[in-house]
Amino acid sequence: IFTYGLGAVSLLISSFAVNWYMLMFFLLFAGMGINPFTALSFILLNESAGDEFRQSASISLLATYGLGQLFFILLAYMFQDWRILVLYCIAIP
Repeated sequence: IFTYGLGAVSLLISSFAVNWYMLMFFLLFAGMGINPFTALSFILLNESAGDEFRQSASISLLATYGLGQLFFILLAYMFQDWRILVLYCIAIP
């Protein structure tokens, strides 16, 4: 929970960055906070799923993640301002 909080707060602050250095600094901390949380969530899903559902659960989770990344390309095309994109499409959800 601490690492997820670190990532969420860093993403919220990064949307108000005044230059690229500040943006990259807070995105670094966001990555250090969000990536361990997502890796542990994936491991927890694999360990808690039964043997017959483990492969389908992993595939469906990774496919959903991939579709979300494709949807993000559409959002980036729609919102040209990176501050709005970071705040409303990454940090708040």
